[in-house]
Amino acid sequence: MGWIVLLVLVALLALPLDTSAAEPIVIQEGSPGRPRVVVSVDPRTDQRSIQLTGQGTPTYPTVDVTCDGQRRAIALTRSELVGNRILAIYGVPANTAKFMLDAVECRMLLPAYEISLPARQLRAAWRAVPKSIEAPKATPTPAPVAQADRPTASARPGVHPEDAWRCPSAQPIKGNFTTSSGESCIYHMPGGQFYGKTKPELCYATEADAQQDGCRKSRR
Repeated sequence: MGWIVLLVLVALLALPLDTSAAEPIVIQEGSPGRPRVVVSVDPRTDQRSIQLTGQGTPTYPTVDVTCDGQRRAIALTRSELVGNRILAIYGVPANTAKFMLDAVECRMLLPAYEISLPARQLRAAWRAVPKSIEAPKATPTPAPVAQADRPTASARPGVHPEDAWRCPSAQPIKGNFTTSSGESCIYHMPGGQFYGKTKPELCYATEADAQQDGCRKSRR
């Protein structure tokens, strides 16, 4: 009987280990003036993220990621103080994760510098395409529902920003449509806590203009 037990143990040890759960990957070790950069995935929610950790690490409501010349915005999902360092976590939506995994080269754009995100390390951390963007099963097309008319691009009161960070002086209110709160648009007033950290997508002359465009005022 002893040799049978031994054979069973050997067979069990020979089975391949489950490597489906990807481990976090360190993209960049921290250094003076630059944060530690880690990419990871939460196995419970399938949420991909980019984490920045460092002393005095600035946080922004959104930051841009550019891959092969195309740009996407990702939102800050959480920031906290860990010891004497600031941890900032930016969530990567499923469609953006696929966009990054398919790219040859990606970079994270911060106001003071850029962070290279090598494709090999992204794939090692995130592995397969997120489940949430797998092709959906065909479903019957529902009957059209009448909806209120939305303003056309030409009729909207906002104007485009002067550059990535500044609105024209005549339209200083910043409208941001890429938000993590689930709302369609939030506008930031000059002097607000996040005003200087927000990249505007449209700029408005008055709060009434921003509200007419479907935006809600930032609470901070």
